[in-house]
Amino acid sequence: MLEALAAERSAGHTRNLVVAATGTGKTAIAAFDYQRQIKNGIRPKLLFVAHRKEILLQAQACFRSILRDANFGSLMTGDAKPADNRAVFASVQTLKNPVNLTGFSRDHFDMVVADETHHAAADSYDTVFEYFTPKILLGLTATPERADGRSILGYFDGRIAAEIRLPEAIEQNLLVPFNYFVLTDPVSLADIPWRSGHFDVKALENRYTQGDSSKARTQAFFTALETYAPEKEELRAVVFCVTQEHARYVTGMLAAQGYKAMAVTAETPSADRERVKERLEKGEVEILCTVDVLSEGADFPCINTVVFLRPTESLTVFLQQLGRGLRKYPQKDALTVLDFVAAGNRRFSFESRYRALLRTADTGVVRQIMNGFDALPAGCSVTMERVAKETVLENIRQCFTGKKGLLNLAQSFMAEGRSADLAAFLRFAELSLSDFYDRACDMFASFRLLWDAACGSNINRPLPEGITQAKLGKALLRLATTEDPAWGKTIVGLLADDSGVPADEFENSALRAFVRLIWDEALPCDGNAYLAARLKSLRQAAWLTDEIRTLLTVKAESCRREMKDLGVAGTYLKVHGTYHRSAVLAALKPEQKNLQAGVLWIPEKRVDVFFVTINKSEKHFTANTLYEDLALTDNVFQWQSQNSTTDTSPTGERYIHHAERASDIVLFVRGFKGEGKIADPYVCLGKVKYLSHTGNRPMTIRFALEEKLTGELLTLCRPYGD
Repeated sequence: MLEALAAERSAGHTRNLVVAATGTGKTAIAAFDYQRQIKNGIRPKLLFVAHRKEILLQAQACFRSILRDANFGSLMTGDAKPADNRAVFASVQTLKNPVNLTGFSRDHFDMVVADETHHAAADSYDTVFEYFTPKILLGLTATPERADGRSILGYFDGRIAAEIRLPEAIEQNLLVPFNYFVLTDPVSLADIPWRSGHFDVKALENRYTQGDSSKARTQAFFTALETYAPEKEELRAVVFCVTQEHARYVTGMLAAQGYKAMAVTAETPSADRERVKERLEKGEVEILCTVDVLSEGADFPCINTVVFLRPTESLTVFLQQLGRGLRKYPQKDALTVLDFVAAGNRRFSFESRYRALLRTADTGVVRQIMNGFDALPAGCSVTMERVAKETVLENIRQCFTGKKGLLNLAQSFMAEGRSADLAAFLRFAELSLSDFYDRACDMFASFRLLWDAACGSNINRPLPEGITQAKLGKALLRLATTEDPAWGKTIVGLLADDSGVPADEFENSALRAFVRLIWDEALPCDGNAYLAARLKSLRQAAWLTDEIRTLLTVKAESCRREMKDLGVAGTYLKVHGTYHRSAVLAALKPEQKNLQAGVLWIPEKRVDVFFVTINKSEKHFTANTLYEDLALTDNVFQWQSQNSTTDTSPTGERYIHHAERASDIVLFVRGFKGEGKIADPYVCLGKVKYLSHTGNRPMTIRFALEEKLTGELLTLCRPYGD
């Protein structure tokens, strides 16, 4: 994280957003980052902003511990004025007061840290961010997504500087794994009114606390506790409820069953709230019932069970509440999650919450549900009761699949007075770029065609020569799943320029790859004439050119992986870039139409290219090609040759002696072949060097990677289940 921040600032980005899963130490990251800014013993002036006093107190304690200074910083809240203006921990509500804000000059603070930055689209944060002009602005959040679709990235140069989401944090042993039980709620929400993006809170409260429905739900809750939760003497649980009245109701029902339960709400006296952690750790309290008091800023690592007795519309709130139980704690091996799901309004979606649990964002949630969630972080599980599973699947299909689902999203977005802005729509729909184009592929192909349909427009938009709407959908999906910001910016520039095919080798190879991704054709003999004709045809469809430029810009801005030139002459490819195989071929061997094997020797460039799929299935690979390829460490990769290769064959000798023979080996890796509309792309791991080998037919070779793998890529390069 700190290295990523340093890299961002060396590139001129000093307004940095850090996304780190709840429980991974966001405040500690800020404190260590601040410590790095100390030069010659002089500490930069610091402003730490948050929206709750509890968060400020915890942050101040964290900074004091890391800096080893028990006197560091002063509080600035409604009842406290700072004694030292060199380091201030201030509530945003206090700073919203013009008198307090203008008490500081605009450039007074060298570094401003804003915690829980997903609140930053609120007007109170606007005031702070627009007033101060620090040398460094650092935003901290577990989830940058907001349910209202407003973006916080505008405060941070439109980009995320460093990120570790929940699945990666579990993989890196920063958080405990979870055992997530999706349970059938006996109470339907189908008739509960939906207002302003939420279920009607009072109607939910009545449904959960009154009549036969509340009794049935309470019994289901007790059964789940007895079946899935830890033994009573070990139980340390938090139950998230819909209102304070609901929290008190659940507390009473638990107490009647002999549980030591306590309601913790905004009405709970502060003295009692301050003792909650101690009482929970001692076992004086077994179950806390709350609404949102424990969602942010609360540190209760002993919690081993999280119960959702409410529908949580916001992904941000869901992840914060889940994170209450994921912190590491002695004798806690895993978190138990009990999530009651019921049929309800189709505008309430389960999809984003389950997608956030997966190791790869591009793994389809429906497929994961059907396959038993095989893409979870190591040690985690999701178990769905039959009716609950059917409810979730039906909800996802209604909300997101099919023509009607996307139209509903677009029309809801339009109803809020929004314009045809792809980036804003993605934030509104909580979809990644690849998610959207995957869903649009077979129906609308593009965002513009979806928007036309949502408007009821009958505009006949021209397509480039040789492109049908079906082909266009796959082409845009290939672009959306390619990750190389420099390549994207090159293509955006070429599309905006009316000049011909570039003579520059780098730009020419980038253009070849782009044209290959759109038309899916090998380059003919008259290469430049062919490229010129394709460019001209595309530019005549101006609406599509505009969308492609937007798509590539959005993709470039979302990229957070550091890349460097591959170092193969005449190619645009980057180490740690993500590319489809056809684009790699277009860059390295343009006349190569396709490739049946996973290896390619290009003698004119003196380079061997390996395409590796880590998780092989018998559906796509024969018994003879289920090679054992994987990363052994962050800089050693094991690769198995084809079955015909021996260490005395010309091919085997080329692999062993490539360095002294002045040839290169370049490795491209993907997790799965893919089951979707297109094959999954590969990540370029760069050049490798021979270390050793064992066996023949196949040879098992160990290679040293020139560039070490990050945690994300190390996870990618190891089979699921390892």
